[in-house]
Amino acid sequence: MKTKQFADACGVDKKTLFYYDEIGLLKPMRVLENGYREYDEIQLSRMGTIKLMQASGMSLKEIGSIIGMDGNPSTAISAEDSLKTINECCTRVESLIAELQSGLNYIYFKRLIRDDYMIHHGDPVDSQCPECCEGFADSSDETHSQATVNIYTRLMPELRISTKQIEYRENMSVNYLTTGLFLSVAEDIETMKPKYFFRPAESKHEDAVIPAGRYACAFYERAVGSSFVLPLLGKDFLRRLEKMGLEHDDTLYAHDLPCWLVGKENMLIYGFCVRLKES
Repeated sequence: MKTKQFADACGVDKKTLFYYDEIGLLKPMRVLENGYREYDEIQLSRMGTIKLMQASGMSLKEIGSIIGMDGNPSTAISAEDSLKTINECCTRVESLIAELQSGLNYIYFKRLIRDDYMIHHGDPVDSQCPECCEGFADSSDETHSQATVNIYTRLMPELRISTKQIEYRENMSVNYLTTGLFLSVAEDIETMKPKYFFRPAESKHEDAVIPAGRYACAFYERAVGSSFVLPLLGKDFLRRLEKMGLEHDDTLYAHDLPCWLVGKENMLIYGFCVRLKES
């Protein structure tokens, strides 16, 4: 096969073949006097091996260390080594799938929070807490109770989660730099300190669950640069529930909602929820 025919058969472009030839990863069977390259079935098999290893996330350097970088068509690894290579490929692909699934679960979770925000925020249902003002003041804890916050309840299914214990510091910022993708927080209501940070997880990576039940929920917004922190907002949320006579469990769940998901700018949006006790 000429270069273009071989490239088409492999699903790559000719530049890729030229580069693989240059680094010795995949050399043609022969090069004619006029400079044309010719390939045959043994190179097709070698390309299949390269693409298999690439699918597992291996770099070209790693692939070359396994199958050789001299481009010699007769180069072969032992049956035992080939089995190790296949197992390594499987392990890497499984790890990649798990990582992608974790990311997908995280996106689904954020979408759920966004949908809740779009449905409930700005639609007053907290008739027992009619206080209203322009927004949150930053001067004292008491002023938070003067802001409009819409409390709503919803049934939530059991949520499988992956948890992470992080050494908490007073007024610690909860963001990607401090917690990675573990951006949601389970707070102990008595101390208002994190029990753990969490994110949604597929079943084989879960180490805890958020129980199913009816939850009281609310969103808080603040402008970027405001000084108050999650514990103060959490306390305000719990005070509102107390005024409404709603009894609840001892764990408060807090999560962030990126402002761009709801078409707003320069805002930090926090959601709170706590499972209500059955009456």
